[in-house]
Amino acid sequence: MKTIPHSGNHLLENSTIYKNSVQAHEIDNLGHMNVQYYVKHCIDSYKLNLKINNLISTYENIENELFLEKINIRYLNEQRLGTPFLINFYISKIESEKITVFQEMENLETTKISATFILVFKIKLQKEFTKSKFEKFLIEHPYKLKKIPFYGEIRGLLDIKDLKLDYIKLQNYPNIFDAFCGLANIKNRVNSTYLDASDYMGIVSAAVPNLLTKSNHSIYETNIGGVAVEYEFFFNKFIEQNTCVKLLSGLRNIKTKTYTWSHWLVDLDNEKVSAIANSVIVTMDLRSRKSVQIPYKMKNSLENIVLR
Repeated sequence: MKTIPHSGNHLLENSTIYKNSVQAHEIDNLGHMNVQYYVKHCIDSYKLNLKINNLISTYENIENELFLEKINIRYLNEQRLGTPFLINFYISKIESEKITVFQEMENLETTKISATFILVFKIKLQKEFTKSKFEKFLIEHPYKLKKIPFYGEIRGLLDIKDLKLDYIKLQNYPNIFDAFCGLANIKNRVNSTYLDASDYMGIVSAAVPNLLTKSNHSIYETNIGGVAVEYEFFFNKFIEQNTCVKLLSGLRNIKTKTYTWSHWLVDLDNEKVSAIANSVIVTMDLRSRKSVQIPYKMKNSLENIVLR
């Protein structure tokens, strides 16, 4: 983790680092913080930093100026109930039309990095002006420029290619099935019309038990489950609350201990793909909390549904 050098503004800067703790409603059925809440805290952190550093106009919504095109999350260490943590905010790259932000969540009890986040924003308004604000910010705060470290780099999803499937093609593509169908809901926010990245992650999280039915595997019989180690989302549009949505899923590959899913979030009102998500899952012994090889029966079932 990069050490912030001492300066005249050090205490002021350190006092505005996003800091929180894991709450009871954020815990999933495996006893650790659900994937969607890592993303929720990530969003709160970058919004805090963009606002307090005047990187966006304080009188406008962030979404009016910057559109989140992509997010990659690496889950490195579990966060449990009551764990205190902070999230450090950095700028990794400034381009003519895009800004790349890197954030890392640090467990304040263990000082280990719990998760990392790479966020790519498209500049929507006043591109040159917005770009210059970020450049000025880095000149004034050079320690906020950080190359994405090895532990935060994209790993398991590097070879997952976009199949370029629209809703019509998805319905006819072999081994793609419905994992979720319902209404889009907003969590943990008021006065909001549109879902955000954490809400999209929540839909994928809710679909996971339906994915497990395709694996011919029982967690209750074996005590072996799956834990996400990496996720990525590509966002086309953030839909409104109560939109009818469907999540279509397909298995991309299977290895000794890991397997990878792709998910297409479809707005049923207009039959458009709003987002695509890819996820790497590692099989884990839920007693020892150690990764294990995929059980034979489960692997055999999964191999039969890999997308070709």
